[in-house]
Amino acid sequence: AMIKIAQARQAVRITLEVETTNEPAILLYQQLGFAMVEQLPDYYAPGRHGLRMTRPAHIQSATRAA
Repeated sequence: AMIKIAQARQAVRITLEVETTNEPAILLYQQLGFAMVEQLPDYYAPGRHGLRMTRPAHIQSATRAA
C-alpha cells in the first residue's frame, strides 16, 4: 500500500531500513524491487545492524503485496 501511496504522490525513490536478521522482510523487499544501498552498523542497538534499501518509486514489482 505504501508503494502505491508514494507513486500517487509522485515520489522518485522509496527508502527503508530493515534489521539484518529479518531475512523474510529482506526477501520480500527484494521481490518488491528494493536493493541494499548501505549497511548500518548498530542501527537498532549495539550488535543489531541494519540495512538501508531503496528502489525507484515508479518500477513495477516482481511480487505484489496483498
